[in-house]
Amino acid sequence: MKKVGNHNSMSRKLYFSLALMLIFSLSSFAQDAAPAAATGGDPAKGKELFNANCAACHKLDAKATGPALRGIAGKYEMSWIYKWVHNSSDLIKSGDAAAVKVFEENNKIAMTAFPQLAEGDIDNIIAYTSTPKEEAPVVAGAPAAGDVCCLCDF
Repeated sequence: MKKVGNHNSMSRKLYFSLALMLIFSLSSFAQDAAPAAATGGDPAKGKELFNANCAACHKLDAKATGPALRGIAGKYEMSWIYKWVHNSSDLIKSGDAAAVKVFEENNKIAMTAFPQLAEGDIDNIIAYTSTPKEEAPVVAGAPAAGDVCCLCDF
């Protein structure tokens, strides 16, 4: 009797390859979607730290004395952020191009140094600043801006 090769092996290889591609694409997508998770920070603790240390000069979504901080983790590397928060003046004096640019964009006002903040504290603040902006809820049946009132033609 002649042995015939396993015809299912080709389909098994195909399914295995598809499963691997799916796994890698999902893990890659998850890393891109959640930069806060990469730092391991806690957004709740970060909000407390932000309010205690940052809110005097920063807002999440608007420029104040300092720049808006929502999404800041996507603009700079964490090692740079740690140096900046611990002592921005030293980073500016070192000639770091990004530090000098931030300094000049903010009326040449150096950020207050926070050497007491551990990297874990900064990770928590970054986790908080990486949370998506909450959109205002839309009330069903309420007229949208610019809608004309059907009763009085206003």
